[in-house]
Amino acid sequence: MTINDIDAFMVWATDPEVTRHLRWEAYSSRAAAEEFFENVVKKHPWFQAIVVNDEVIGSITLETGTGDYRCKAELGYVSARKCWGQGFITKAVALAVERGFQELDVVRIEAKTHLANLASQRVLEKNGFVREALLKKAILRKGNIPMTNEF
Repeated sequence: MTINDIDAFMVWATDPEVTRHLRWEAYSSRAAAEEFFENVVKKHPWFQAIVVNDEVIGSITLETGTGDYRCKAELGYVSARKCWGQGFITKAVALAVERGFQELDVVRIEAKTHLANLASQRVLEKNGFVREALLKKAILRKGNIPMTNEF
């Protein structure tokens, strides 16, 4: 993903419905998005665009652990609402997992999703992910620590 994809990024990143279950708030300015591209996307070793028919519809990341956790990576993904329920993210996750095991020196790829985000849980299940735990009070999400928040 590059700065050339910022217009597509703004479609989903400014949508409160898309970001409802995510750790970050919807973007309210292009300047903030440009800063994100400069400080995060550009420097991230595995931050990919999800592209369908030459249109960027979302992004997917793999974040390799450090220290004792370097044997695993955490998967993250997001897409424009207009593309939900069409199988694009399920396919993107399958490709990311395949590439992740090939390109990264990891033996485990894991993902967390908000308890209420059933669609995301289903994407993971279709890709062979198994629910291992319900993490309570495990993350600061948008300034709050929810009682239950992760799959």
